[in-house]
Amino acid sequence: MASKVSISVVVVSWVLCVFMHSTNMFIAAASVAASESSLEAKALRESGWWTHQSNETSLNHCEWNEIICNDDGSVTEIDMGGIYLGDNIIRKFNFSSFPNLVRLYLWNTGLRGSIPQQIGTLSKLTILDLSSNNLTGHFPLFLTNLTQLETFYISENLINGHIPEELGNLKNLQVLDLSYNKLTGSIPSTLGLLINLWGLGLYSNMITGSIPDKLGDLKNLKALLLGNNKLTGLFASALHIFTDLHNMTGLYLDSNQFNGSIPLEIGNMKSLTYLNLSNNNIFGEIPSTIGHLTNLSYLSLSWNQISGSIPVEIANCSLLANLQHSPLSC
Repeated sequence: MASKVSISVVVVSWVLCVFMHSTNMFIAAASVAASESSLEAKALRESGWWTHQSNETSLNHCEWNEIICNDDGSVTEIDMGGIYLGDNIIRKFNFSSFPNLVRLYLWNTGLRGSIPQQIGTLSKLTILDLSSNNLTGHFPLFLTNLTQLETFYISENLINGHIPEELGNLKNLQVLDLSYNKLTGSIPSTLGLLINLWGLGLYSNMITGSIPDKLGDLKNLKALLLGNNKLTGLFASALHIFTDLHNMTGLYLDSNQFNGSIPLEIGNMKSLTYLNLSNNNIFGEIPSTIGHLTNLSYLSLSWNQISGSIPVEIANCSLLANLQHSPLSC
């Protein structure tokens, strides 16, 4: 009997020990969460971002219109998009106080100069939108450490220099838009490592060289905007990279320096709805296989050296609502 009692005492003691340990861990975790939430609230109130907001008087920052918190009261989203803040106010913001931030929207907020380096510490970010500001300087390498990013907009700024090869480290990216900047140099082949990418925008920069073959590895790519740059090479070679990308619905190669004829293989891209090849040095006739693109709603071939007539097969493109064809030599 004594033996059984001893065993019972040991079991009870062990259960109590486990319970106390779990309770202590829970209390410690709650204490950390409360501390984080307190630091975040302090950073928000000291930012000056909400001086114009009626909800700044709310004691609970998680109730503010532009803030979303998780169950522990830690900030996971800040959406100041479209609210003019001015550069000085933005640079007072302590980004490093938000370790659980997942989504950050700062489009069209008046941000000027270089990108705040503290943004590179937000390791949980999945969405970062810095578009429509006046950001300058080279593309900062610290942003390539944000390996959880799925959506990254930095379009409509004044970023210059080369596109860093390290962008290929952001394997979770689904959308990358660097359009309307002042980027130079060639397209790095490492962008072909972003196999989850479905949208890639490099439109309206000063990018040179040819399109790297590795972009043909982006099997999920739906929209590719490379127009208004200084890209060169045979058009047939450029198009060959994309003929196996069966999900692609939008291809913009306009306003570059591609030359040569349109290959028959263009008819393989049957998912295309938007195709813009205008303002290049493309010559020869329009192939009859253009009629295979039955999902086309927009097609522009204007301002090239295209000759001959429009093939009758284009009548198969019954959804085509906008056809721009102004051959310079017929």
